[in-house]
Amino acid sequence: MGFYDRSHRRYNLPYTVFYLLGLALLAVSQLVPENLKLWILPLVIICNYLPPFIAQWLLRNDSHELNLSSSMFERLGLFGIIVFGELVLGVVNGFSQLPMLDFYTWLDFTLSIAIVFILWWIFFTLTANRQTRGGFLNATLLELLFIPALISLGLLAVSFSSFFDPHYDIVLMEHIFISAIAVLLIAISLMIGLLRYPDYLVPIRKKARMSLLVTAVLFFISSFINIQLESTWFMAAVMVILLLEITYLNSLYYGLNLED
Repeated sequence: MGFYDRSHRRYNLPYTVFYLLGLALLAVSQLVPENLKLWILPLVIICNYLPPFIAQWLLRNDSHELNLSSSMFERLGLFGIIVFGELVLGVVNGFSQLPMLDFYTWLDFTLSIAIVFILWWIFFTLTANRQTRGGFLNATLLELLFIPALISLGLLAVSFSSFFDPHYDIVLMEHIFISAIAVLLIAISLMIGLLRYPDYLVPIRKKARMSLLVTAVLFFISSFINIQLESTWFMAAVMVILLLEITYLNSLYYGLNLED
Protein backbone atom coordinates (compact mmCIF):
# COMPACT_ATOMS: atom_id res chain seq x y z
CA MET A 1 0.00 0.00 0.00
CA GLY A 2 0.99 3.62 -0.39
CA PHE A 3 3.28 3.06 -3.34
CA TYR A 4 1.43 5.76 -5.21
CA ASP A 5 0.00 9.15 -4.41
CA ARG A 6 -1.42 9.03 -0.86
CA SER A 7 -3.79 11.92 -1.54
CA HIS A 8 -6.32 9.31 -2.72
CA ARG A 9 -6.24 7.00 0.29
CA ARG A 10 -9.43 5.14 -0.51
CA TYR A 11 -7.73 3.76 -3.62
CA ASN A 12 -5.31 1.88 -1.37
CA LEU A 13 -8.04 -0.74 -0.94
CA PRO A 14 -6.92 -2.80 -3.98
CA TYR A 15 -3.40 -2.90 -2.55
CA THR A 16 -4.70 -4.15 0.81
CA VAL A 17 -6.95 -6.81 -0.70
CA PHE A 18 -4.41 -8.24 -3.12
CA TYR A 19 -1.60 -8.00 -0.58
CA LEU A 20 -3.59 -10.16 1.84
CA LEU A 21 -4.60 -12.47 -1.00
CA GLY A 22 -0.95 -12.88 -2.00
CA LEU A 23 0.00 -13.73 1.58
CA ALA A 24 -2.82 -16.28 1.71
CA LEU A 25 -1.60 -17.91 -1.51
CA LEU A 26 1.95 -18.09 -0.15
CA ALA A 27 0.61 -19.76 2.98
CA VAL A 28 -1.38 -22.24 0.91
CA SER A 29 1.71 -23.03 -1.19
CA GLN A 30 3.33 -24.51 1.91
CA LEU A 31 0.51 -27.06 2.23
CA VAL A 32 -0.06 -28.22 -1.36
CA PRO A 33 1.98 -30.71 -3.43
CA GLU A 34 4.92 -29.49 -5.48
CA ASN A 35 3.11 -29.77 -8.82
CA LEU A 36 0.40 -27.35 -7.63
CA LYS A 37 2.91 -24.72 -6.53
CA LEU A 38 3.65 -24.03 -10.21
CA TRP A 39 0.05 -22.81 -10.54
CA ILE A 40 0.17 -20.70 -7.39
CA LEU A 41 3.26 -18.71 -8.40
CA PRO A 42 1.59 -16.94 -11.38
CA LEU A 43 -1.34 -16.02 -9.12
CA VAL A 44 1.01 -14.46 -6.58
CA ILE A 45 2.68 -12.44 -9.35
CA ILE A 46 -0.73 -11.26 -10.57
CA CYS A 47 -1.67 -10.20 -7.04
CA ASN A 48 1.54 -8.20 -6.90
CA TYR A 49 1.10 -6.32 -10.18
CA LEU A 50 -2.67 -5.98 -10.55
CA PRO A 51 -3.53 -3.41 -7.79
CA PRO A 52 -2.09 -0.34 -9.57
CA PHE A 53 -4.17 -1.06 -12.67
CA ILE A 54 -7.35 -1.40 -10.61
CA ALA A 55 -6.55 1.79 -8.68
CA GLN A 56 -5.88 3.63 -11.94
CA TRP A 57 -9.28 2.51 -13.28
CA LEU A 58 -10.96 3.81 -10.12
CA LEU A 59 -9.11 7.12 -10.37
CA ARG A 60 -10.14 7.61 -13.98
CA ASN A 61 -13.76 7.43 -12.94
CA ASP A 62 -13.09 10.41 -10.66
CA SER A 63 -11.01 12.29 -13.27
CA HIS A 64 -7.82 11.72 -11.26
CA GLU A 65 -4.54 10.20 -12.31
CA LEU A 66 -2.30 7.78 -10.46
CA ASN A 67 1.29 9.00 -10.06
CA LEU A 68 4.41 7.38 -8.64
CA SER A 69 5.14 8.82 -5.21
CA SER A 70 8.60 10.13 -4.35
CA SER A 71 8.78 7.66 -1.45
CA MET A 72 8.27 4.71 -3.79
CA PHE A 73 10.95 5.96 -6.16
CA GLU A 74 13.25 6.37 -3.17
CA ARG A 75 12.57 2.76 -2.17
CA LEU A 76 13.49 1.58 -5.65
CA GLY A 77 16.74 3.51 -5.36
CA LEU A 78 17.45 1.94 -1.96
CA PHE A 79 16.85 -1.47 -3.49
CA GLY A 80 19.41 -0.57 -6.14
CA ILE A 81 21.92 0.36 -3.42
CA ILE A 82 21.43 -3.04 -1.81
CA VAL A 83 22.05 -4.84 -5.10
CA PHE A 84 25.16 -2.75 -5.73
CA GLY A 85 26.35 -3.92 -2.33
CA GLU A 86 25.91 -7.47 -3.61
CA LEU A 87 28.23 -6.58 -6.48
CA VAL A 88 30.99 -5.64 -4.05
CA LEU A 89 30.30 -8.84 -2.12
CA GLY A 90 30.48 -10.79 -5.38
CA VAL A 91 33.92 -9.36 -6.11
CA VAL A 92 35.14 -10.24 -2.62
CA ASN A 93 33.70 -13.78 -2.83
CA GLY A 94 35.23 -14.35 -6.24
CA PHE A 95 38.72 -13.36 -5.21
CA SER A 96 38.53 -15.10 -1.85
CA GLN A 97 38.36 -18.44 -3.71
CA LEU A 98 41.68 -17.91 -5.46
CA PRO A 99 44.49 -20.08 -4.08
CA MET A 100 47.18 -17.42 -4.50
CA LEU A 101 47.01 -13.63 -4.37
CA ASP A 102 49.78 -12.10 -6.47
CA PHE A 103 50.21 -8.67 -8.05
CA TYR A 104 47.97 -9.42 -11.04
CA THR A 105 45.29 -10.83 -8.77
CA TRP A 106 45.20 -7.63 -6.74
CA LEU A 107 45.15 -5.66 -10.00
CA ASP A 108 42.10 -7.64 -11.11
CA PHE A 109 40.49 -6.94 -7.76
CA THR A 110 41.13 -3.20 -8.12
CA LEU A 111 39.75 -3.12 -11.65
CA SER A 112 36.64 -5.06 -10.59
CA ILE A 113 35.88 -2.71 -7.70
CA ALA A 114 36.48 0.26 -10.01
CA ILE A 115 33.93 -1.10 -12.50
CA VAL A 116 31.35 -1.49 -9.72
CA PHE A 117 31.74 2.13 -8.62
CA ILE A 118 31.75 3.40 -12.20
CA LEU A 119 28.40 1.69 -12.77
CA TRP A 120 27.23 3.14 -9.44
CA TRP A 121 28.21 6.61 -10.65
CA ILE A 122 26.36 6.24 -13.95
CA PHE A 123 23.22 4.79 -12.37
CA PHE A 124 22.76 7.22 -9.48
CA THR A 125 24.13 10.36 -11.10
CA LEU A 126 21.59 10.10 -13.89
CA THR A 127 18.57 8.80 -11.95
CA ALA A 128 18.86 9.86 -8.29
CA ASN A 129 17.03 12.84 -6.74
CA ARG A 130 14.64 13.13 -9.66
CA GLN A 131 10.88 13.40 -9.90
CA THR A 132 8.94 11.03 -12.11
CA ARG A 133 6.94 12.40 -15.00
CA GLY A 134 3.25 12.40 -14.22
CA GLY A 135 0.90 9.71 -15.38
CA PHE A 136 0.19 6.08 -14.67
CA LEU A 137 1.99 4.86 -17.79
CA ASN A 138 5.23 6.66 -16.90
CA ALA A 139 5.05 5.37 -13.32
CA THR A 140 4.47 1.79 -14.45
CA LEU A 141 7.22 1.85 -17.07
CA LEU A 142 9.71 3.28 -14.59
CA GLU A 143 8.95 0.55 -12.07
CA LEU A 144 9.19 -2.13 -14.75
CA LEU A 145 12.55 -0.79 -15.95
CA PHE A 146 13.99 -1.43 -12.52
CA ILE A 147 13.41 -5.16 -13.10
CA PRO A 148 15.96 -5.63 -15.95
CA ALA A 149 18.28 -3.11 -14.30
CA LEU A 150 18.38 -5.02 -11.02
CA ILE A 151 18.52 -8.39 -12.80
CA SER A 152 21.55 -7.21 -14.76
CA LEU A 153 23.22 -6.10 -11.52
CA GLY A 154 22.49 -9.52 -10.06
CA LEU A 155 24.10 -11.18 -13.09
CA LEU A 156 27.15 -8.99 -12.62
CA ALA A 157 27.36 -10.05 -8.97
CA VAL A 158 27.19 -13.73 -9.99
CA SER A 159 29.78 -13.11 -12.71
CA PHE A 160 32.17 -11.55 -10.23
CA SER A 161 31.70 -14.52 -7.88
CA SER A 162 32.53 -17.09 -10.56
CA PHE A 163 34.58 -15.08 -13.03
CA PHE A 164 37.93 -16.26 -11.70
CA ASP A 165 36.84 -19.77 -10.80
CA PRO A 166 38.66 -22.25 -13.10
CA HIS A 167 35.59 -24.53 -13.09
CA TYR A 168 33.58 -21.98 -15.09
CA ASP A 169 33.78 -21.24 -18.81
CA ILE A 170 35.67 -17.94 -18.87
CA VAL A 171 34.39 -17.02 -22.35
CA LEU A 172 30.78 -17.58 -21.29
CA MET A 173 31.24 -15.51 -18.12
CA GLU A 174 32.74 -12.65 -20.16
CA HIS A 175 29.73 -12.69 -22.51
CA ILE A 176 27.29 -12.68 -19.59
CA PHE A 177 29.26 -9.90 -17.91
CA ILE A 178 29.29 -7.44 -20.79
CA SER A 179 25.72 -8.31 -21.85
CA ALA A 180 24.54 -7.49 -18.31
CA ILE A 181 26.31 -4.12 -18.48
CA ALA A 182 24.63 -3.42 -21.82
CA VAL A 183 21.18 -4.20 -20.39
CA LEU A 184 21.88 -1.93 -17.41
CA LEU A 185 22.91 0.98 -19.65
CA ILE A 186 19.82 0.55 -21.83
CA ALA A 187 17.58 0.53 -18.75
CA ILE A 188 19.21 3.72 -17.45
CA SER A 189 18.79 5.40 -20.83
CA LEU A 190 15.09 4.55 -20.88
CA MET A 191 14.67 5.71 -17.26
CA ILE A 192 16.07 9.12 -18.17
CA GLY A 193 13.18 9.62 -20.56
CA LEU A 194 10.69 9.04 -17.73
CA LEU A 195 12.22 11.44 -15.19
CA ARG A 196 11.99 15.19 -14.76
CA TYR A 197 15.16 17.24 -14.99
CA PRO A 198 15.88 20.93 -14.47
CA ASP A 199 15.41 23.07 -17.56
CA TYR A 200 19.15 23.64 -17.95
CA LEU A 201 19.72 19.88 -18.29
CA VAL A 202 17.05 19.32 -20.94
CA PRO A 203 19.34 20.23 -23.89
CA ILE A 204 21.80 17.44 -23.03
CA ARG A 205 19.32 14.77 -21.95
CA LYS A 206 18.82 13.36 -25.44
CA LYS A 207 22.58 13.24 -26.06
CA ALA A 208 23.17 11.49 -22.74
CA ARG A 209 20.53 8.87 -23.53
CA MET A 210 21.96 8.29 -26.98
CA SER A 211 25.51 7.91 -25.67
CA LEU A 212 24.34 5.26 -23.20
CA LEU A 213 22.59 3.37 -25.99
CA VAL A 214 25.68 3.54 -28.21
CA THR A 215 27.87 2.21 -25.41
CA ALA A 216 25.35 -0.56 -24.74
CA VAL A 217 25.34 -1.55 -28.42
CA LEU A 218 29.15 -1.61 -28.34
CA PHE A 219 29.05 -4.02 -25.42
CA PHE A 220 26.43 -6.18 -27.13
CA ILE A 221 28.50 -6.40 -30.32
CA SER A 222 31.63 -7.28 -28.37
CA SER A 223 29.74 -10.10 -26.63
CA PHE A 224 29.45 -11.87 -30.00
CA ILE A 225 33.16 -11.56 -30.76
CA ASN A 226 35.05 -14.60 -29.52
CA ILE A 227 38.23 -12.89 -28.40
CA GLN A 228 39.75 -14.59 -25.38
CA LEU A 229 41.42 -12.05 -23.14
CA GLU A 230 43.09 -12.57 -19.83
CA SER A 231 41.05 -11.33 -16.90
CA THR A 232 43.25 -8.29 -16.35
CA TRP A 233 42.99 -7.09 -19.94
CA PHE A 234 39.28 -7.85 -20.08
CA MET A 235 38.54 -5.84 -16.93
CA ALA A 236 40.77 -3.02 -18.13
CA ALA A 237 38.97 -2.85 -21.49
CA VAL A 238 35.55 -2.73 -19.79
CA MET A 239 36.71 -0.03 -17.39
CA VAL A 240 38.17 2.10 -20.20
CA ILE A 241 34.92 1.99 -22.19
CA LEU A 242 32.90 2.97 -19.12
CA LEU A 243 35.35 5.75 -18.26
CA LEU A 244 35.01 7.12 -21.77
CA GLU A 245 31.24 7.14 -21.29
CA ILE A 246 31.60 9.04 -18.01
CA THR A 247 34.02 11.49 -19.63
CA TYR A 248 31.53 12.21 -22.39
CA LEU A 249 28.66 12.67 -19.94
CA ASN A 250 30.76 15.07 -17.88
CA SER A 251 31.75 16.98 -21.01
CA LEU A 252 28.06 17.46 -21.81
CA TYR A 253 27.38 18.84 -18.36
CA TYR A 254 30.39 21.11 -18.11
CA GLY A 255 29.79 22.30 -21.66
CA LEU A 256 26.55 23.92 -20.54
CA ASN A 257 26.53 27.66 -20.16
CA LEU A 258 25.24 27.58 -16.58
CA GLU A 259 25.73 31.32 -16.09
CA ASP A 260 23.07 32.01 -18.72
